[in-house]
This record gives sequence, C-alpha cells and structure tokens, in this order.
Amino acid sequence: GLGKEKFGVKDYAGAIVDFDKAIELDPAYVRAYFERGRAQSYLGDYDSAIAACTQVLEMDPDEAGAYYTRGNVKAHLGDYTAAIVDLDKAIELDAQYAYAYSDRGGIKLILGVSEEAKGNTEKAQSLYEMAIADCHKAVEIDSEYAYAYNFLGGAKASLGDFEGAILDFNRAIQIDAEDATIYNNRGSAKIKFGESENARGNTKKARHLYEAAVEDYTQAIKINPDGVDTYKNRGAAKLAFGELESVRGNPGKTEALYEGAIEDYTQSIKIAPDDLTHNNRGLARTAFGELESTRGNAENTEALYESAIADYVQAIKINPKYAKAYKNRATVKCKLGDIESARGDAEKAQ
Repeated sequence: GLGKEKFGVKDYAGAIVDFDKAIELDPAYVRAYFERGRAQSYLGDYDSAIAACTQVLEMDPDEAGAYYTRGNVKAHLGDYTAAIVDLDKAIELDAQYAYAYSDRGGIKLILGVSEEAKGNTEKAQSLYEMAIADCHKAVEIDSEYAYAYNFLGGAKASLGDFEGAILDFNRAIQIDAEDATIYNNRGSAKIKFGESENARGNTKKARHLYEAAVEDYTQAIKINPDGVDTYKNRGAAKLAFGELESVRGNPGKTEALYEGAIEDYTQSIKIAPDDLTHNNRGLARTAFGELESTRGNAENTEALYESAIADYVQAIKINPKYAKAYKNRATVKCKLGDIESARGDAEKAQ
C-alpha cells in the first residue's frame, strides 16, 4: 500500500524501497516485482526495469502489463523491434490495452520517419498507416488518452494530412493542456502545412500558419523552458515567417522575427549545441544581414555576415562533412567579396 501511494505522488525511489520490503516479506508477491519495475522505468533505470518485468513474466506469463512496461522501456532504449514484440504480446493477452496500441503506433511512427529519411518512401507510408490504425484502436478503447491522439496527429502530418493532424493535436490538448510535447508537435504540423501552402502560392494562409506555430511553440516553452527542440522549431518558424514578411515589404516586422529567430537558436545552443542549429542561426543572421543591406546599413550588414560565417565555421567544426554549411558559408563569403575562399567552400559542398 505505501509503495503504491508513493508511486502515485511520483516518489519513485521511496516506492522502490517499499516494494523491496514487500518482496522481502513475500518473495512470491508478483505485483510488487511489477510495480518495482514500473518505478525503476520512471527513474530511468531501464536495465533494472527490464529485469524486473522479465522476472514477473517468469512468475506469471500472462501479465500483460509486464509485457507493456518492458516494451515501453525497450522503445526508450531504441530497441524498437523487440519493443513491438512485447507490445504485440501485451495486446494478445489484453485486446483492450489502449496504451499498448498507442505505444505500438508511436513506435511505428518513429520507424516510418527513419525509413523516410533513408528514402524508403513506400515503406515509410506503410508504417505511418499502421501507426494510424493502432492509434485509432487506442482511442476507440479510451477516447481520453491524449498521447494516442498525439501519435495519430504525428502520423497524419507525416502523410501530408496536416488539417487532420492539427485536429488530432487539438483533441490531445483538450485532454491534456499541460503537455509541452503536444504543443510542439502541433506547431510542427502547422509549419509543414505553412510550407505546403506557401509552395502553392497561398502566402496569406502560410503566414497565418507560421504565426500560429510560433504561438504553439511559445506555449510549449512556458510549460517546459528547457525543451531544446522547441527553441529550434520556434526559431525556424520565426525565420520562415520573417522571410514572408520581407517579401511583403514589412521591414519592421521582418527585423523582429529575424531577431527572435536568432535568440531562439542561441537559447537552443546554450542548452545543447549542435551543427544544425549553428547552421540555422547562420541562415537567420544571413537573412537579417540581407535586410540591413537593403536599408543601407553597411556596418550592421557586415557584422551580421561575419557572425553568420562564425556559425557556419562552428557547424563545420562539429560536423566536417556538413555540405550545406560549406554552401551557406560560400554564399556569405561571396556577399563579403571573398570570392576565392567562397569557391573553395563551394567545392567542398559538392
């Protein structure tokens, strides 16, 4: 009883102590092993959690929850194939296990994204469709499970159904308005939708979607100020929004958006620097420099171009094979008149 109470208030370490005592008093107490494994998983002690669930299954092979928990932990460790095997077994034992369907759908979504990155479009599409089927089953069983709608939205967005994805994220937020990840994901769907509309020439709708994406990312940051991906994403949204405002001839708003993008990328770099974010901050500084150039602010223009080059240098230092960073650095060097050096970067970008 005490272990469950502590688990309920997220005192996982205290709960484990109580479950250990319960096991000491009754070594055949299967539930204590199971709950200890769950608590260990919440503490990130994944090896112990897997061992605990495996022990539960040796004592009771029909414990669906142990298969679910072990599958969930394996997914956290990136062992997606083994995770699906465990979740399949959980569903076999309990056909109404909404969480198992949802998590299996989430894993298929991750695998789909991986296959798409490799260029395996057909396989990725099949995985997205399977993810949608699993998540539909989850919400059919439990219509109040926010994360099933979250995964559902992610799969639909990956298939290009941005409106359907946003509706699913809306539903997830209705259920759980304090989950930063869902706001972040809805923002990303709006960004992709905006890019699609912009490509079709619907710039007004694209601007609205970019602005709405910024609002979602801002809400996600309010909930979780340390969400590094959210800062990156908000920076990208502000940069895209700023580029549209620049085309509209709105320099004041463009400047504010470019400055905001640079600030967001800077915050992301403070938390966890990487090559992509340095490159993207370089792009924002380049765009801002181009704006200053049109205004005739030569000193500001040069300073922004030089800081952009510094970002590309850092991106290349982190990843010496980063072709886009070489290409972007070459572009800025051309703007500064350093043609010979730019030619060398352009060759490296090939």
